[in-house]
Amino acid sequence: MQENIYDIYAKPEKNRIYMKLKGFFRDEQVKEASDKFLSELEKLQPNFDIINDISEFRPATAKGAQIIKDAQIKVAQKGIKRLVRIVDKSVSGLLQFKTTAKEAGYDGIAVSSLEEAIKYLESN
Repeated sequence: MQENIYDIYAKPEKNRIYMKLKGFFRDEQVKEASDKFLSELEKLQPNFDIINDISEFRPATAKGAQIIKDAQIKVAQKGIKRLVRIVDKSVSGLLQFKTTAKEAGYDGIAVSSLEEAIKYLESN
């Protein structure tokens, strides 16, 4: 059985969405993950936070990057408050997400673990 390459869920009581992306995504997988993300986003109110674990993400194709950017535009329109990205030493995935998010109108900080992301959000 193939391991899921994404895990996306909202916690409405925290007004937060968690997303973990792992590996290289084919375009149809980017679309599937994007649809799941946007569905979970509907559970949140404006001024929400995102924790996005891209520590094992590998950049998508140009078409996949456009799908990501389209979702990020919806994030900006919905009213994101803070974004924390969990990254590793490889910056290729981070660069793709930073570029498309900046084009969508927002940016975030980068940390190295989920615990560090939660600590940042809880203390700021």
